[in-house]
Amino acid sequence: MKAQKITYWITTGIFSAMMLLSAFMYLTSDEIKANFIKIGFPSFFRVELAVAKFIGALVLLVPMIPSRIKEWAYAGFGITLVSAFIAHTSIGDPAGACIMPLVMFVVLATSYITYHRLNGNKL
Repeated sequence: MKAQKITYWITTGIFSAMMLLSAFMYLTSDEIKANFIKIGFPSFFRVELAVAKFIGALVLLVPMIPSRIKEWAYAGFGITLVSAFIAHTSIGDPAGACIMPLVMFVVLATSYITYHRLNGNKL
């Protein structure tokens, strides 16, 4: 049980930190703004996604948030990461940019699985 709790908090912490960092960068980095334009996304989508990432990361980190809301955050992040992989791959970005969303998906999945195991839920 202790190993699962440690695994949960490490993966959730790493994932949330990455999402908070990317959300901050979405709002402040001119390079990322240019990349969103390169992909063909409107500027408001970048801001929307940043706000959603901030909120989602906080939902995952705050222990007293209800499970149902955490489920939505996990689902939203999963969809976001799959979409990021597709977007980066479709415009021919370097392998590192294409693989990072998949790596973060594995971290998210580990957090999700250990979250359910700690709460006595079977997957």
